[in-house]
Amino acid sequence: MASVNRSLDLNQDLDVNLNLSEFCKNIMKDVAQRTDNKSMQEVENIYEQRCLKILKNIDKTNIHNLPEPQKCQYLQTIAQFVLELTYIDECKLVEEEFPPEDPTTFSRVMFIIDTLSRVDNLAQLLLPNKSILESLGPDILECLHWRKGALFYMYCHTLNAKQEPSGFPDHYQKCLENGVEHLKSLLCTRNKPQWLRMVDGQVCDREYEEDDHTFLLTEGLYSDIHLLALMYCGELCYWLIQHSIRPEHSPVTEVVSSDTSSFPTSQGKPELNVDSRTINWDVYRQTGQACLKVYIKSATGPLSPGGWSTNRAEEIINYLNCH
Repeated sequence: MASVNRSLDLNQDLDVNLNLSEFCKNIMKDVAQRTDNKSMQEVENIYEQRCLKILKNIDKTNIHNLPEPQKCQYLQTIAQFVLELTYIDECKLVEEEFPPEDPTTFSRVMFIIDTLSRVDNLAQLLLPNKSILESLGPDILECLHWRKGALFYMYCHTLNAKQEPSGFPDHYQKCLENGVEHLKSLLCTRNKPQWLRMVDGQVCDREYEEDDHTFLLTEGLYSDIHLLALMYCGELCYWLIQHSIRPEHSPVTEVVSSDTSSFPTSQGKPELNVDSRTINWDVYRQTGQACLKVYIKSATGPLSPGGWSTNRAEEIINYLNCH
C-alpha cells in the first residue's frame, strides 16, 4: 500500500487538523500492517483513496474554527470510514472462526476494538463540550457499541465451543464483562430500556403491555440488531455466572483486573494490574434474566414474523433461575 505523505503547518490553530490527520494516517498504517491477503489489496486501495480524500479536506480547512455542526460532519465521516475499514479485519476473523489455537486471535480482536475506541477519543478532542452521542449521532454510536460488543461475544462464543473451561485464557472474564457493557450501552443509546431500569432498581410505572409498538420502543428495540443484542447480552451474562461458580472463583464477589489494563493495545502486550473493584454476580444474573425475558416476549410477540428462535434463551433463563 502506498504511503500517505503530506506536510502540515504546526501552528496552534491547526492542532486539531494535525490530530485528525495523524488519526487517519495511523489507522491506515495499522490496517496495512495486518493485511497479508493479496485478494484484499484492491479493497485496501479503495479505502486508501478515501482516506486521502479526507486528508486533503483536512489540509485545506481550518477545522478548529469551524462551527460545531461542520465539525460533527468531519467526525462522522471519519467514524464511518473507521467502521467500514475495520470491518475487513472482522470479516476475516469470522471467516476463520476466531481460531482459539492461534495466539494472535485475541490481539486481532483487541486491535479492532482499540481502533473503534479511538473514534471516541477523537470526538472528545474535537468537540470537548459535546457528548459523544451529540457529536457522532445515535446511529454511529450504536454501531460502535454493537461492533465492540459483538466482537467480544463472538470471541467468547468460540472459546466456549472449542475449549474446556480449564483452558480459558486469563482475559476471558474481562471479555465477558466488557461485552455486556458495550451491548448495554448500545441498548441505552437512545433511551434506557425499562428492563434495565428495573435491574438498576429504578421506578418504572409506564404501562405498555397492550401496545406492541410502545413496548418495543420502551424496551429499546429499534431494529433486529437491538433484539440480537439482547440475546448476546443474556448469553454473556450466562457465561459469567457459569464462570463465577467454578472452584477458583467466589460466588458473590471477586477482585479483578482494571477495565483496560488487562488487554493489549495495538502497541504492546497486556499489563495485568489489579484493582480493588468487586463484582456482584447477582447483577449479571438479573441482567441476563431480564434481557432474555424481553427477547422472548418480543420474539414470540410483535417480532414473531421474523422467525426468531427462543430455545436458547429459554434454556439460559432456566439455568439462571437455578444458579
